[in-house]
This record gives sequence, structure tokens and C-alpha cells, in this order.
Amino acid sequence: MRTVYPQPGYVEQDTVDLLASGTFVYADCYTVVLITGEIMRWTTAQQDVAVLPIGGDPVVRRYTSDGVLVKGLQFKIGVGVEVDEQTITMAYKDTDVVPDRAVSVAQALRRGDFDGASIIRDRFMASNWGTPWVGGVRLFAGRVGSLEGVGRTEGQMKVRSDLALLNIPMPRNLYGASCQHILFDSGCKLVKSAFAVQGEVEAGSTPTRINWSLAGSTPSFSLGTIYIETAGGVTFSRSIREATSDELILTYPLPYTPQIGDQFVAYPGCPRTLEACDTFGNRPNFKGFPFVPTAETAY
Repeated sequence: MRTVYPQPGYVEQDTVDLLASGTFVYADCYTVVLITGEIMRWTTAQQDVAVLPIGGDPVVRRYTSDGVLVKGLQFKIGVGVEVDEQTITMAYKDTDVVPDRAVSVAQALRRGDFDGASIIRDRFMASNWGTPWVGGVRLFAGRVGSLEGVGRTEGQMKVRSDLALLNIPMPRNLYGASCQHILFDSGCKLVKSAFAVQGEVEAGSTPTRINWSLAGSTPSFSLGTIYIETAGGVTFSRSIREATSDELILTYPLPYTPQIGDQFVAYPGCPRTLEACDTFGNRPNFKGFPFVPTAETAY
């Protein structure tokens, strides 16, 4: 039996006795934590669930029943250290949004905001609906691996158990000139939304080149990302290969020719050099070693 985490006022034996009685109800609760810190809590129960989360959080949290519905995340028991990889489906409504981002879950999935996010499935038991929750067990903890597809009402993702961390090559840190952080991750500490720049497509744009008078702004948009919203409400995301003084050159062409006045949001990129970090005013969080001699000069 998995470790039981009792709720306040109960002990582990209370949960064991409840399960042995055969008369109980349960609620599966999902916690999703983005790499930038936003936390979402959803439950498959028909009513909200207020419990003390598993994992040391000292505050009672509410898992909403009117949010995203997660399907397909199964509990498995195996022998060895094989990574558990599953495909899950997240069913959502237009009103389901990511906290502090003012974007829908569908847009966040399409933009890659869920990449690398932690996802946890816990199950809590009670003797009946309306009675206090007695205890819970953790059924799954892992990370989002890749996005399989996004539709208007649901999206599919690959999720891998935390055993995937054992596949990380060693050593963990390679000392070199480039920063070991990725722009806007937890180590970089810059907030992505603070660097969003609204823009409009200007005349002469093509599927691979977006003419824009602010393309040469600082920090540079080279290696950044652009999200273009079409007149039909479909948002396309593309990486920016290079930003010149008046245009954004995309890594991969759009499936249509953007029209004058099309709205978009552009985010800067970072080549992970000390000079680029200075343009963001973020030198205290730079984790590179530009003054370490290269292999050609270290003799």
C-alpha cells in the first residue's frame, strides 16, 4: 500500500480503516505547476475539494470541479526504474485560464507554457460527500514531456514520471561562456509577460518576414517568439530566427500571408551571453562563465 497522508485531525490508521470498511468516496485531485511558478488545481469530483495538499504545503487548498478535466493519467505499479510515459487529455472551456497570465488554457498549451510543467495526481478519501476528508495518497508525479495536439475543447500531452530525471546526462552543469539558464525560466527569474510587446503587421509582410517598425527594439527579438492572431481567431506561434531594424524573420513560415493590421505579441530572445543578459538588466542571475579560457587557449 502506498504511503497515506492523513488530513488534519486524523492519523494514517483512520484512512486504513476507512478503506477496509468498503464504504467511502474519493476524489482525484490534479496539481499542475508551470516552470514559471503558476499553480492550477483541478478535481474530477462533482464538487470542489478543500484539502491540505500532499507535499508539505501547510495551507488548505481548494481544487475546483469546474475547471480543466484531466483524463488518461493512470496509476501503475512496476518493478525497476523504467520511466512511466503516458498520454493524457486535458478537456477545457474557453473560460478556463492560466492564473496571472490572462490567457486561456488552450492558448497556453499552444504557446508552450505547459512545457516542462509538473503534474501531480493525488486521491483523497472520505466516508461520504460533505464529511471531512480523512486522508490521501499520491498516485502519480511527473512532468510534461511534449505536446501531441491542441483543439478547441481539448489537448493531448505526453507526461513522464519523475524517473525521467535519471536520464539527465552527467555532469549536471557544464562550465562555459553560455548561461546555463533559459530565458524566463525559474533560474533566469525574468517574468515573460513583462517583456511582451504588442504589434501590428505592416505592409510588405510575407509568411516568413513580418515587417514591423519596432523589430529593432532592445532587448533583441532574435531567437524570440511571436504569436500572431488571425482574423478568424486562430493564433499561430513561430520562433524568430533573426530580428533586423524593421522586420522579424521567422524560422518556419506561416501557413498564410499575414495581412496589414494583423495583431501579434512578440517576446525577445536571448543567445545566453553576458552582453545579452546586460540588455535585460539581469546580470545578477547570469549563470555563465565567460572568463573561463577556451580549450584552445588553456595550455
